Amino acid sequence: STGAQDTWRVMVGTNGRKLIGSNIIKVVEFYSQQCKNQTNPAIREAAILCISELSLKIDKSIVAPYASKLIELVTECLLDGSWTVRDASCIACGDVVSSFPNETAFCMEKIFELLWFNVGHTVWSVRESAAIGLGNILKAFGDKISSKLASELRRNILSVKNQPIDEHIQLTEHVFGPDAKRRRDNDFYLHKGQEIFTCECHSEHLDPTCAVHRPPEPWELSDGSIYVLRELSAVDPTLAKTFLADLATIASVPATFAFYPILMQTVWKQLPIIMRSIGAEGFCEFLPLFVKPLLDSLNSPIGLISSAARSSATQILEFVGKEKFILNLEPHLASSLMKISNN
Repeated sequence: STGAQDTWRVMVGTNGRKLIGSNIIKVVEFYSQQCKNQTNPAIREAAILCISELSLKIDKSIVAPYASKLIELVTECLLDGSWTVRDASCIACGDVVSSFPNETAFCMEKIFELLWFNVGHTVWSVRESAAIGLGNILKAFGDKISSKLASELRRNILSVKNQPIDEHIQLTEHVFGPDAKRRRDNDFYLHKGQEIFTCECHSEHLDPTCAVHRPPEPWELSDGSIYVLRELSAVDPTLAKTFLADLATIASVPATFAFYPILMQTVWKQLPIIMRSIGAEGFCEFLPLFVKPLLDSLNSPIGLISSAARSSATQILEFVGKEKFILNLEPHLASSLMKISNN
């Protein structure tokens, strides 16, 4: 935080990096102790953030001898009972690996598996951070893991197709609307017998049975996979392009589950980023696949969905250009999209 950085400057002036470097053995030992703190997840999270900074800001020749120790610490915390610690660990893994690829290559497989495990986490920011970590590892190791990443992505991205229809939707309804939500929110049996826990888990920090670690729902695997696709598109646009049809399929799934709005937000917020990485020419090949779901989302009564879709449509139109936009779509569809997105 800004306050912490100000305090640090008051204490050490402009000699902070030099001071850390000259005391690197003690610094690494202290971070190691704090990563294993059993009583307070905030301490573990702070230690992980410090390790991330250490790998990025201190002279690499000084930190390199301890890189294997640092990556073991952050990798261990990828199974932490606290989601905030996992979140920080996902980012830190990518930072340490990208800074010291040779020193961390020995545990690349383990890091990959644990990061992908977190791609389906119950908290959206952990899913995104896991994807960012995978993206940094992809930048560091390239072809060594690109095929494996693509394989996992292909296996998981369409998981939402297996998402069960919410049992609170009645036969007369076709989507998870306000009435179904009301029934779900007031379903006594849905909430009965659930373990009570705080927003942070203060139990044994490596306990994988902690209540926050229920198995991922299919839609969560698809949601996390979209973030992975975003990161892949920045490194290998050609490979990422092969997943655009899958992304369009996700955008077309029916609104038959409670967290449908969250998934649609992810689709429409990440699509423009992926589009820019792939390029207008490559993206236009798949643009027609997104028209119908984009129109549906623009007309959605759920503000979160319609707002994200409107922003996405505007960015697509600006990036592709009006002429290409019209050429790749039937006239009435192009007209509808431009009209709705400009409202």
